[in-house]
Amino acid sequence: MSKIKTILTFVLLAVGVSLFAQMKKANKLYDELRFVDAIEAYSKVLKKDDKNAEALRKIADCYRVTKQYEKAELFYSKAFENDDFTPKYHMYYGQVLKNNGKVGEARKQFELASQKDPNSFLAKLLIQSCDNINTWKKEYPLYEVSKTENFKFEVSD
Repeated sequence: MSKIKTILTFVLLAVGVSLFAQMKKANKLYDELRFVDAIEAYSKVLKKDDKNAEALRKIADCYRVTKQYEKAELFYSKAFENDDFTPKYHMYYGQVLKNNGKVGEARKQFELASQKDPNSFLAKLLIQSCDNINTWKKEYPLYEVSKTENFKFEVSD
């Protein structure tokens, strides 16, 4: 029985050390702003520990910075399930939601950021931007654009 415990302890220790090394590599790539490479490294970490809050937040950041907003939304939502966000991360998550056309959900994230940091001018500005989008959608367009056939100039190429 003690041999099994020893082997199990060794295996768990080896996996932990490997995970720590992969996370360290991923964080180094992230700090060097090598976001595409960091995505690959964080993916490896998340294969071994799919609830790693730091890896979830940072891979979401990488996707956000590389403008892969749908993937960023997925990972921010997973991170949000397992971790309490700081105001900064509520704003990041909100910006991704807003870019994905989910203005109502984005506004909720900005409100959470504002509640956690009542002095945040940026959070208030982002809330206002969501309200402006909703107002603009309700207003009639000022111009109508239509296709014109046989548009000719006296001088043409």
